[in-house]
Amino acid sequence: MKRVFFGPKECIIEKMLMDIKQSQNINYCSIDLKKRTKLFKKIFSSSKILNKLPFFVRKRFVKKSLDNCDFFDYKNEPVVFIFINTFGLFGEDNFWTFIDVLKKTFINSKFAFYYYAAVDYCYPALFSQVQKTFDLVLSFDRYSSEKYGTTFYGPINENGIVEPSDICELSDVFFSGNNLGVDKNSTLRMDLACELFSFISDKGRKCVFYLDGCTESDKEMIFKKITETASNPSGVIINGNIIKYLDSSLNFAYIPYNKSLGYLKKTKAVLEIGSPSDKGFIYTARVAQAMIAGKKLITNAAMIVKEEFYNKNNYILFDNVKDLDISRIDLPSESINYDFSGVSMVDYVEKFFVSYAVK
Repeated sequence: MKRVFFGPKECIIEKMLMDIKQSQNINYCSIDLKKRTKLFKKIFSSSKILNKLPFFVRKRFVKKSLDNCDFFDYKNEPVVFIFINTFGLFGEDNFWTFIDVLKKTFINSKFAFYYYAAVDYCYPALFSQVQKTFDLVLSFDRYSSEKYGTTFYGPINENGIVEPSDICELSDVFFSGNNLGVDKNSTLRMDLACELFSFISDKGRKCVFYLDGCTESDKEMIFKKITETASNPSGVIINGNIIKYLDSSLNFAYIPYNKSLGYLKKTKAVLEIGSPSDKGFIYTARVAQAMIAGKKLITNAAMIVKEEFYNKNNYILFDNVKDLDISRIDLPSESINYDFSGVSMVDYVEKFFVSYAVK
């Protein structure tokens, strides 16, 4: 049985992508429209136009939009397709065009969808359609998996894959992530990140934050929020892509994975922010990194207490920013008695392939 993954060029689940891309038995595909004409991009971006075209033309558009379409040579072989959080990658409408083309082309194949962000409440109608269309839906948010009956996929082993950079500065609290979003829930999450940055800095602690994908209006909003929540508003300074406050810095920049691990080595605590409206536990790479590196994890994701690796001495939970006891990051962390072997995404999916092959 052949294996084909669809996903972004890079994502927060760096270890999973490395496993997949390094495997010789898996095709990894992403959308690549850089070399396409304006007319191609216009047709591709409009599902109304695309779906009016004959099937063989739609199939050709699908193939031409991908950076790797070798799997189309698997003519009479069963294929398992895994889509990794791909609504934004394909466009909401064209997502279903892709699925339709693949299902008609690979009749004996199976389809799985793995979502690692708040797809369930950002795209409720699409998420409902995903549940009806896919043979397996995986989530790394335990709360969402329990609420919607999807399959919870657990820890991701980040250890020993990339050498950490040695040029990173020391910090008390480190956080990195993509633009926190534009929907109501994500805006609340962005506000919370700003409030935490100000609060922790005012406690005499050094924060190093990295936010990627922020627009100019995002930067202005974040600067305003930090200024509003800081005890010394005049001390908040923005210079290009950096906000400085006391010893802390918030950088509007992409951080390479090895540099992220470098900061991880030199920090006392890692920050994991869940959306304030989401009672669940969004399992990002930061959680696995903090566990393996023996760092404190500061989070508002209360459902983490259900995880078998949870240890109250290693996790600092909070509901309200002002109730956060930041002094706990100075206490020693306890070693975690948890077996990380055999939990990579590829290992998990291999079992999934076998189970379907038997069926």
